[in-house]
Amino acid sequence: MLNSKQKQYLRSMAMKNRASMQVGKAGITDAVVKQSLNEIEKTELLKISLLQNTAAEMDEVVAAFQSAEPRVELVQKIGRNVVLYKKAKEPKNRDLSAHVDRLFKANK
Repeated sequence: MLNSKQKQYLRSMAMKNRASMQVGKAGITDAVVKQSLNEIEKTELLKISLLQNTAAEMDEVVAAFQSAEPRVELVQKIGRNVVLYKKAKEPKNRDLSAHVDRLFKANK
């Protein structure tokens, strides 16, 4: 579970990035979720944009990711954008999570 300082840091990192995934007319499918989970494993942060022509709701998108991978955490829902975070399994991909872990230790 992320605390408020960690979420604040992750939101600031997400603001600098463009959406790495867009959900369109087809909605959220298992193939899209699987491909995006591979992306989040490398980058640790996933910004999803829901296009205007989609029938999918933000809660559906978040639920699809969390049911596929329970370690995915919601950072922010704003407008038609969703930001998700998951700590990488491989240490070489843990650039972002190292700083997030330091924020957790600083709050104790």
